[in-house]
Amino acid sequence: MLECTSADVLFDSQAGYYSAEDHSTCEPCWIGNYCVNSRMWPCQNGTYQDVEGESTCKECPLGAACHPAAPIPCPVGFYSIDRTAKACTECPSGKICPNSSVEPQLC
Repeated sequence: MLECTSADVLFDSQAGYYSAEDHSTCEPCWIGNYCVNSRMWPCQNGTYQDVEGESTCKECPLGAACHPAAPIPCPVGFYSIDRTAKACTECPSGKICPNSSVEPQLC
């Protein structure tokens, strides 16, 4: 844990940490968030962070449902071609989904 003596010191502290309410300590940023200039922010739609103490979020991959803490891979028979999708889409009737990260294909 980094020791912080005032709010001014926090701007020079290590990226990926935020200021505790009393500004006496810097805490590592939580999973699903990123920290910049001593403030914690949630990962934006289409991004995630699965590691504590980070200063950026990662882009969600295709073929997964995107959640702030981690992408969840689409199961067989589902797909996702939108990095911001919160859920995978079921493969439509009459089509096949051989790869969860591409559009369904005709049989």
